[in-house]
Amino acid sequence: MLALVAAAAQLAYSFPIGTIRRYDVQVVFDGFIPILGGQEGKIIVNLGVDAKGIEPKDGAPQVWSELKEMKIVFNGGTLPFTAKNAQDYFPPTTISMTPQGHMLATNAPDVKLPVKLPGLDIKRFPDITYLPLELPEGEMVMGKSWSFKKAFGTSDVLYTVMPREITEEAAKFDVKLSQTYEMLENESVEVVTDPKEAFATVRTDVIGAGTATFDRKLGVFRNVDISADANSVVTELATKKARERKLKTKLLIKLRRG
Repeated sequence: MLALVAAAAQLAYSFPIGTIRRYDVQVVFDGFIPILGGQEGKIIVNLGVDAKGIEPKDGAPQVWSELKEMKIVFNGGTLPFTAKNAQDYFPPTTISMTPQGHMLATNAPDVKLPVKLPGLDIKRFPDITYLPLELPEGEMVMGKSWSFKKAFGTSDVLYTVMPREITEEAAKFDVKLSQTYEMLENESVEVVTDPKEAFATVRTDVIGAGTATFDRKLGVFRNVDISADANSVVTELATKKARERKLKTKLLIKLRRG
């Protein structure tokens, strides 16, 4: 039987209390990697994340999440990071949110990762796992896009989402994103905030696009596939000499168990 195609719908996230959902997440970085002094390479990060609804707080839904699996491969070699030894950086975390997926509060710790990669922000971890997109308030209409911002690092990412198919079972979207940010770094390609420690300024423009499928029965995203290109211009403060860096990023999210 064919699914009924609709012209409009109202969507909301749903994390039933006590129900555990497992997400498989893969993030691929290909290009200039800002680690070990900076080098060209490819990093593949594979994660398994559990998300469970818990009792609401002040009327807002809450989700508890835990990193259950982790594997990081750098230029073909597996790095010594696992879900167990990453617990200091990614401990079990509770967030509160709106039904549309806007995160209101998190108890994620203020710690720095030993390996700093774009998008791997501990405070924003739900945004690359179980809360990838914010849903519109009110009715979503075919052919009418909506936009929202999410903070990553020191600046916001602007998302624009366009519905391309709505059925009784699912809603499918085309997603576009953009971000621009500037930072200072030292000669070791480490981000610094003190201008006295800076060797260069780095301006980065990010453009991305992809698709996402929301399961209307479960009230969560079932699949997300987004790719982005980051183009950076590095300008040495002393000489004003400029050079370019490029980094391709791909984010895949799949609901394994709902």
